[in-house]
Amino acid sequence: MDPMVSLRYLHLDVFAATPGGGNHLGVVIGADDWSTAAMQRFARWTALVETTFLLPPTDPRASYRVRIFTPHKEIPFAGHPSIGSAHAALACGLAKPKHGLVRQECGAGVLPIRIIDRDGQRELLLQSPGEQVLDTGIEAHPLLPAALAGIERGALPPALVDGGRRWWLAEVVDEASLRAW
Repeated sequence: MDPMVSLRYLHLDVFAATPGGGNHLGVVIGADDWSTAAMQRFARWTALVETTFLLPPTDPRASYRVRIFTPHKEIPFAGHPSIGSAHAALACGLAKPKHGLVRQECGAGVLPIRIIDRDGQRELLLQSPGEQVLDTGIEAHPLLPAALAGIERGALPPALVDGGRRWWLAEVVDEASLRAW
């Protein structure tokens, strides 16, 4: 990482109805030559839930590329970093819409983002990556039995779902059971 390279760092407030009410996001522009380790160090330094790096695309279908980091690891996709990064790419002139779309390249693929102008306000609609079930059952992870102890589960087994980020999902029998848990 060359200390003389000029960077742009934006701290965004994503999904905010009012200033300060949204999800914080750090966006770095100009770190094209940074290593993964340097990006990870910077993301740890920001101490934000996610920090993104806007880069030239490697896929010819994409308008730009984004790499998304938590303080601990790189992730292939997340909603508010994708939307915030798209706003930053448009505002900084790194991406230009074609037919009302920009295409964001990320670890989960090339995702279309529709741009809508509502009375001078830009709205972005993101098509998230497809999801898939990776594993199912209470025994699929050693921590699941303890995590779900004491709650009455529904008919579906717990499932590990990947939709760009991975989540364990568990059906419970009803709202009262969940509240009592």
